[in-house]
Amino acid sequence: MSRRLLDEGEVPVSFDFGSYRIDRDDKGTWAASGEYPATKDQPLSQDDFNRWADEWRYTSALSVEPDKGGRSPDQINVRFKSGKSVSLRIVQKEPDFQLARSDNSMRYHFGVEVGHRLLDPRAVAKK
Repeated sequence: MSRRLLDEGEVPVSFDFGSYRIDRDDKGTWAASGEYPATKDQPLSQDDFNRWADEWRYTSALSVEPDKGGRSPDQINVRFKSGKSVSLRIVQKEPDFQLARSDNSMRYHFGVEVGHRLLDPRAVAKK
């Protein structure tokens, strides 16, 4: 079982966090919409957004286990270049960050720092 959250061919082009979205258009330009907490003092560059999307593509979980289901108010819908979408449930943020994938019913465990980076492109931009 792979510890990677996204499979090799899964290239994310849209992240829907509920109250805000981050989308990439056909030209490869990223934009945030909705209630994304924009900061005037630190605008995000396209490189920042690309690094953030790569974080999603290449990050590996510390461990993976079958997900037993359950509800969570926090969900992320990710759409891929292929048109396929997947829902990820944020199971918990601390003491470790856990995401459950709806399509394979697996739960991925990450460190808290990785969780911050996955949820907020600005955390990647600060690196």
